[in-house]
Amino acid sequence: MRNNCGLSPLRDVHDYVFQEVQATADTFRTIMAARESHHREFQILHIEDSSMDADLIQYALARAALPVRIQVVTTKREFEKALEQEPPDLILSDSCLPGFNGQEALAQAQQKFPQVPFVFCSGYVSDERREQALQRGAADYLSKDDMPGLIARVRELLKIAQ
Repeated sequence: MRNNCGLSPLRDVHDYVFQEVQATADTFRTIMAARESHHREFQILHIEDSSMDADLIQYALARAALPVRIQVVTTKREFEKALEQEPPDLILSDSCLPGFNGQEALAQAQQKFPQVPFVFCSGYVSDERREQALQRGAADYLSKDDMPGLIARVRELLKIAQ
């Protein structure tokens, strides 16, 4: 039996079902792509010589449910090697490190990845140090004692990176 178009009703049903399946698959792919981009894991490069401080910051970020993967480096050589990889979404840095300091790290990071926010997270914060760091291009200079402030600032910067 043929319809007005000369096609059988079964063929029409097949075509209709095929089109609906294609549309559903396209919708599903769009939703999954949006979901993956929304929930992607952000990369943080953390320059910190104190394993206790590094663990504390990592714990605070995990507890805040931030989707981050943190690479901790403790030396200038490890930092320079990390800069040869894909750019992170954010760099956190202590200001004082053995044989290396945060200002040097900031300069190197800006040279290699000028678009990546650089945040100092230090045990010692003064208005003078903060002002100098901001003038040199740091996104912020925060105290290790202010975990809620650090989490809020990291969350803000990662939203921008998204």
